[in-house]
Amino acid sequence: MLNSIIYFEENCTEIFEKLENDFLRNPTNFAEYVYGIIDELYKLERILELEPNQRLTEDAAAAMLKEAVQTSYRRGGEQTSLAAQVGRQTVKNKIHALEFPADGYVMEKKKTVDCLYIDTDGDYVALQFREKRGI
Repeated sequence: MLNSIIYFEENCTEIFEKLENDFLRNPTNFAEYVYGIIDELYKLERILELEPNQRLTEDAAAAMLKEAVQTSYRRGGEQTSLAAQVGRQTVKNKIHALEFPADGYVMEKKKTVDCLYIDTDGDYVALQFREKRGI
């Protein structure tokens, strides 16, 4: 890890400065600036020699869980990384593996009732006596 930080400091900062200077000279090339930075970061990823199935970093897992809670497992996996996606099953497994502390709530004994009334709309009420009316 220390070697990758030293590499980043020695090589990547110069490249980022060059990209920034090129962008400041010609602000219409914003896409080239963004792609240049992303390409350089992908080279840092290769230098770290990260495996495809390697564990997620905390920030990537946090982004994944945040999106999955709001939308879906698939979208949570897409938010994990710019370069790769995490599968829906992996996101599901991460969420189901979470453990939350007990809040001290004790469920009361369930109520039993003699008669249960249910309100429905007209479509269901019309079918109530279907066999008796011969419909």
